[in-house]
Amino acid sequence: MKEEIEWDFVIKSFLSYDGTNYVGFQVQENGNSIQAELNKALRKMTKGVYIPVCGSGRTDSGVHANGQVIHFDYPTKIEEEKFTASNE
Repeated sequence: MKEEIEWDFVIKSFLSYDGTNYVGFQVQENGNSIQAELNKALRKMTKGVYIPVCGSGRTDSGVHANGQVIHFDYPTKIEEEKFTASNE
């Protein structure tokens, strides 16, 4: 039986990224995406729990973004240092 997780916090974040090496924002089978990288970082932060990221929009392959809004549900409060650590 899977452990039930209580989602207490909705996290909103603003992103800027260089999309040169990505197939766009949304997860796709034909290459790596920004959303897939965010999902991987959150899985690492939660030691294996899948947390889907919702984006306010999508970008095409190779397109950059400045100020794109995302949100995701998270079971505990996240300190700012954890966001930095997950990007290393």
